Amino acid sequence: MDYEIFADLVEHAGVPIAQIRAAAEEARAEGTAITEVLVARGIASKAAVGAALGRAHGCRFVAFDLAFAAADLPEGASTAFLERRGCVAIRDHDGRTLVVTDDPRDRARREAVDALLGDREPQWCVALASDVARFVAYIHHGSYADTAIDPFLEQALARADSGAPGGEDRTVSRLADQILRSALDHGASDIHLEPYTDRRPLHIRFRVDGSCLVFDTVPHELEQRLIARFKIMAGLDVAERRLPQDGKMRFRADDREVELRVAVVPTRGGVEDVVLRILPSMRPLPLADLGFSTTDAARVERMTDLPYGMILVAGPSGSGTTTTLHAALSRINRADLKIWTIEDPVEITQFGLRQVQVANKAGLTFPTALRSLLRADPDVIMIGEMRDTETVAIGVQASLTGHLVLSTLHANTAPETIVRMLDLGVEPYAFADALVGVVAQRLARKLCEKCKEGFTLSEDDYDHLREEYGVEAFEALGVGREDARLYRARGCEACLRTGYRGRSGLYEVMEMNDDLRRMVQQKRPVSDVREQARREGMTTLKQDGIRKALLGVTDLAEVRRTCIR
Repeated sequence: MDYEIFADLVEHAGVPIAQIRAAAEEARAEGTAITEVLVARGIASKAAVGAALGRAHGCRFVAFDLAFAAADLPEGASTAFLERRGCVAIRDHDGRTLVVTDDPRDRARREAVDALLGDREPQWCVALASDVARFVAYIHHGSYADTAIDPFLEQALARADSGAPGGEDRTVSRLADQILRSALDHGASDIHLEPYTDRRPLHIRFRVDGSCLVFDTVPHELEQRLIARFKIMAGLDVAERRLPQDGKMRFRADDREVELRVAVVPTRGGVEDVVLRILPSMRPLPLADLGFSTTDAARVERMTDLPYGMILVAGPSGSGTTTTLHAALSRINRADLKIWTIEDPVEITQFGLRQVQVANKAGLTFPTALRSLLRADPDVIMIGEMRDTETVAIGVQASLTGHLVLSTLHANTAPETIVRMLDLGVEPYAFADALVGVVAQRLARKLCEKCKEGFTLSEDDYDHLREEYGVEAFEALGVGREDARLYRARGCEACLRTGYRGRSGLYEVMEMNDDLRRMVQQKRPVSDVREQARREGMTTLKQDGIRKALLGVTDLAEVRRTCIR
């Protein structure tokens, strides 16, 4: 059978014989199938190997695809029965039942499965062994990420079992690299390695679009070697397992190089969790691409056009506040303005900005850097975060002495930002004069454009939504009872069956005026400030979320998840 596949690849795919022989030797050494090596090393594409397998076995080749669903089995039939025989039953786009295995010529296997399925008459298909394992994980266990590390797991386990000196180190290194590559391919922002004390497999989770997804599991036998590998890559102490450690590492995948921040945290039972945050190195987005409404965009533009004052962007960690600040800076980034930034870390770079990286261990803190920049002839200063009383005091003073100061703050809403700043000890009269506006924001997952499903609102739902949004604001959208539609998540291959792909900002923009400044000076309650801002035309986070739900950008479930009011 192998000879037929090799000859087919030489004839139809033009694979050099020498490379096939090298792959065969590596497969024997690693204890895995040559087809897996051919694909993993890029010697032959999966399509070419699949076509050769299909012709050799005389049946359809199936590659792992999240578009397939679980097949309906007869009552009493067990998926575990199929799994033990290296098979999985799936349903294709036309509703046909397919039985996928890496060796459909195994007569005993076919007779046992055919007897289980009875008169279903399934279509037998061939797949790579790693893809069969992916189908099993997805169909039977609900793991919907593409587990591209399976071949590397098999090789690492084979090395560990054989006791080959040093061999397991090389394969575990390749396993770690493949986990990082898969995280980048899936657009993950964080990688979580979670070991357990009862010999359960180490769980690997990716955070994609703000939500954690189970990517794969690694056998308990390999978890310490894998964790040690990541600690070595981050320059951490491998022997230290009692105290938390933090480090950084760089990783190159094809033509891109990324930096990762690594946190190792000891957990119960003497094990260590590892969290790797992928630090994005990106260019600023235009302000128009962030998703502001026309009214809110005009407010932000008016605020950034001012020569002095303070603009605050509020939201929890990971809500896109830094992206918003850099979008605002990109709008005013021109040759006649000197713009300084103080950040920890510097994630977005812009030509023309002079950007300072905070280094607390060296004594370069936010307050120290800010004092220095005030002597460096600034026009605009961006402070990565208002995190202490000293930074707040210097920032307010700078905004009152002719500088435009932009910064972020951890607060839930725009009105609550005022209370948060006052709690940090800023003088109410000075702060009221300095503040020109606040942008509060959240990130909601966007509905996948390829599979989202629209539906018309009932009369009761329409009236409730209209009341919740605000009657006048709702009518301003121009959404009538007849054409009011919402959208729901469905799930497809493009969005990893989640129904969501990408994220969009939800915004609440409060532009200061004399009435609001008097309320700040008087230290009025948040509820009074919120009501006054709404009378002045402020759209709340929830209202902006409902607007985007009506536009089909997201759904109400996401709006309710991300917005507290």
